[in-house]
Formats: sequence, structure tokens, C-alpha cells
Amino acid sequence: MANSTLRLLSDIIRLSCVLFFSFTSFSFAQNQEPYYTRTLQEWKDASYGELVTFLERPEEIKSTEEIGAIADLILKEAFKKNRPEYPVQSYHLLARAYQYKESYELGINNINQAIRHANRHPRYQDKAPLYLTKALLLYDLKDYEGAMKNNLKVLSYAKKEKNRRIKLKVNYNIALIKTRMNNFTGALDIHLKNLNAFKNEGLTALSKDHQVLFLHTLIAISRIQTDLENYSEANEYCNEVIKYSEILGLYKYKAYGFLGLGNLYSLTCKYYNALQNLGKAERTELYETDIYFHSQVHLYRARTYFHQKHYKKTIKELHKAEDYFDPRFFNPRDSHEINVLYARSYQNLEDLESASRYSNNAFDFYESNKRRLNVINTSLTSEYDMSFLREEIDELSLRSKIQRNKSYTALTALLLVSFFFLIYYQKQQARNKRIFDALILDLDAQKDITVLEPVRVAQKEIVPKKEDRKFKELLEKITIFEKENGYLDNHCTLNEVAKRLKTNTSYLSKFINNYKGVSFTKYLTELRIDYALNRLKNDKQFRKYTIKSIAQEVGFNSPEPFAKAFKKKTGIYPSYFIKKLG
Repeated sequence: MANSTLRLLSDIIRLSCVLFFSFTSFSFAQNQEPYYTRTLQEWKDASYGELVTFLERPEEIKSTEEIGAIADLILKEAFKKNRPEYPVQSYHLLARAYQYKESYELGINNINQAIRHANRHPRYQDKAPLYLTKALLLYDLKDYEGAMKNNLKVLSYAKKEKNRRIKLKVNYNIALIKTRMNNFTGALDIHLKNLNAFKNEGLTALSKDHQVLFLHTLIAISRIQTDLENYSEANEYCNEVIKYSEILGLYKYKAYGFLGLGNLYSLTCKYYNALQNLGKAERTELYETDIYFHSQVHLYRARTYFHQKHYKKTIKELHKAEDYFDPRFFNPRDSHEINVLYARSYQNLEDLESASRYSNNAFDFYESNKRRLNVINTSLTSEYDMSFLREEIDELSLRSKIQRNKSYTALTALLLVSFFFLIYYQKQQARNKRIFDALILDLDAQKDITVLEPVRVAQKEIVPKKEDRKFKELLEKITIFEKENGYLDNHCTLNEVAKRLKTNTSYLSKFINNYKGVSFTKYLTELRIDYALNRLKNDKQFRKYTIKSIAQEVGFNSPEPFAKAFKKKTGIYPSYFIKKLG
């Protein structure tokens, strides 16, 4: 009886739970409108600019249904504007949003519409970004032939539009395709040319997108150098990734440097260093957000454990690598290596059935991949190489022509400058000669430098009253000061001269201003220059002094103010005056 009661209670409880969850699930479903309908309601009154801003932040988009709703709204607004750039921009943004959500086929449909509208209008210029987006979508779909052809179109448009920066992106994409085709040397050549272009432009002058592309180029070069077994070069580029990530403030990209070093050390039997760097890579943001990066960390660690003969650890790491495995992102060579490591690990653990299964997988994968690469290589490699070669030849020809034109222009400018300089020089020489001759005549006419009026300026001389004894006394003292060449003392100041003449500075300054018509400083300067002129003319030995020594001899502390004062008073420099005296 008791058991029957318990069973009845149990059935009632189970039934209640079922009814409760059914009701709540129904209510929840009733409250959840489809993304499409809800998005239409939320954004129905949004402007074209607001819709564009939303699509430019694809990380905030929740689903492809939401993109579909935005598409209906933004295209309606775009076609209202009756200008070709608006539908083109709208379809392009939608294509990139679908690409971000990994809906590549929908992305292709929208980018084709963007290209169609752009081609309808011959005056629409900015077509290169459209074909670039299409090339990226086709690359994601593993249509390397289509990706390559669209990249070549981008190069053609970029050349017409003189868009050098977009060429860097295209070259990077083409190098990735060459890497997928195992054409490592061809890919490396392209990456190295891009690297030089980045460094020539100046890293800090680059936009953030191009700084990121620069870091990805370093990462790609480090991987290719590793694949080519150029391990010292690979090590150098891995460390450059870490260094420039810090310099540019793009710290998350350091993770690729650690991953590259982990791969490199694993291949060169430095297992401790490999595990140490892979541990650093595992502690980064990219490990949590990038599934390809996550898988590679575990693949390289699995390889390291395999070489250390830790086969169970190898298999455990391979399982972790496969947990995040996505064939769209994984390099075919990595997929092949996973199967080989499984097969050899199971073989060493004597699980021959598993070893055989993974061995067959590795062989089948290798053969299919080799056939696919052969087909791609025959149809694309020569086409790109020839196109790239033609472009290089055209660019070199253009550079040569520009250089020749620059050389001719520079030579013509140099000849004109030389001609005008010669005329100017001859005029200056004639002018200086006239000034020199006038100076010599003036000096010959002077009997004594220490006369009362050595300063040849327009004086404001005031005739003193006879009873002004103080004025007459100062006049006599000034005359003696000039005759004794007191002004040649380079410590000569208004204060010092006032003390020497037993008067005050204010009265002395006023006396010089009124009687000589100049300031005290100019009065001293012109006395000194007149002295220098006379002594240079009459003293051959004095002419042999350096300009510095002459300056100090006549009361200047350095040659620069002396030369400047000499030129200002005479119109020629002291060096020219001495040279003409012989």
C-alpha cells in the first residue's frame, strides 16, 4: 500500500513538472519574436547614416536574420537618394557583415550586386575595394582561382586609381594564396616587398589597419621562413612580431610571436623553449577568441610531446586541437600533420587499428590536396607571375621616366640658379669695390681718428651757454677719453665711463645723446669701428690678425658682433676690407 502511494505521488510530481516546463517554454517562445521582425521594428525610423554605422560594427550583429532586416531598410533608403554610390556602399557593407558572420555565399551575392551597380555608372571610381572584398570571400570559400582573378582586378583598378595602399593588401592576399599552393618562395618575395614598402612609408604614419597588416606580414614571413627551414631568419621575424606589437601598441599580436617561436623550437629539438613559448601563447586573448590559433597551440605542443616520446600526451593535445578544428581556417598541411601524429602515436602505443585508420586518412588527404594544388598551380601561378612582372616593368619604366624628368628639371634649375648667382655675385663685387674705394678716400681725408667728432652721423649738437662750466668740463673729459682710446677696453660700460669721467650715468647718457646724436652703446661701437678701419689701413701687421683677435683688440668680446657692426657701418665685411688692402 505504501509503495503504491509513493508511486502515485511520484507520477503526480512528474506530470506537474512536465506541465510547468511546457507552459514556461510556450510563454518564452511567445515572447521571442524572430530577429528579422524585431530588427525591422527597432530600426524602422533609422536614418541611412545610422544604418551604415550599425553595419560598420559587425561584431555587434547577432545573426544573419538581423543583417537581412537591416538590408531591407538600408537598401530602401539608399535607392531613395538616386545616386549610385549609396546602393554600392550598402551592398558592400552587407557583404562584409555576412563575411564576418561566416555566411560567405550571402556575402558573395551582395558584393556581386555592389559591383553590378558600380559598373552601371562609368564615373564611379572606387571599384578596387569591391573586388578586394569579393577576393576575400572567395578565398574563404576556398575558391582560390576566383580569389586570384579578383585580386588581379583589384591591382588593375588600384593602379588606375593610384591607390598604393590597397595594393599592399592585395599583394598580401596573393601571397596567402601562393602559400596555400606551397609556393613559399613566391609568397616570401611578395611579403618582403610589402615589408619594405611599409617601412619606407614610416610605421607611425600608417593607419591602424595598415599597422595590423604590417604585423600580419611579419607573422606570414616568420611562418614561411620556418617552412623553408630558414630557422635563424624565422626566429628573427618572430621576435620582430613581439617587438613591433609593443611599439605600435597592438599588444594582442605578441601572441603570434610566441606561437611562432613555439613552432620553431619544436622543429629544432629545443623542447623546453617550445613548451615555454606555447604556454605564453596559451595565456593570451587570442587563445580564447581565435579557433585557428587555439588549435595550433595544441598541435605544436602535440608535436613537441611526440618528439619527447610522450605519446598519450600527444594524443590528448591532438584531441584538443581537433575540438576547435574548422577546415575553412586550417592549413591543409596542419591537417595532414594531425593525422600523421595520430598514426605514429597509436603505432608506438601498439594500437595498430587506430594507427592504420589515421595513416590512411593522412595518405588520402595528401593525395587529394596534391591534386587540388596541381590544378590551381597550372591555371593561376603563371597568370599572376606574368601580371606581377608586367606591373613591375611598367612601374620601373615609370620610375625611370620620372627620374629622368626630375634630373632634367634639377639640372635646368641648377643652371638657372648658377646663372643668376653669377650675375648677383658680379653685382655684389662691383658694389663692394665701390664701397671700399669710398672708404679709402674717406680715411685718407681724415687727419686724426681721435678728433672730437669721430661719429659720422647726423648730430643734434647743442651749443652750450658760456656759463655752463659743467658742460665744458665733460666735453674736455670726453675729448681726452677719445684721444686715449679708452673705448677699446672691452669692459667699457656706461657705468664705468661715468666713474672714470667723474659724472653720473644719467647726465653722461644725456650728453652723448644730445651732443653725438646716438645712444652710448652706438657711440662706443662706432668709435671702435673707426679705430679698426684706420688701424687696418695703416698697420700691415694688424691685418695679419684673425678676425677674432682684431675684434678683441678694438673692444669686442667676440668676432660676430664686430663683423655685424663693421658691415652695418661700412656695407662690407672686415674680411673683404682686409683682402682688398692686400
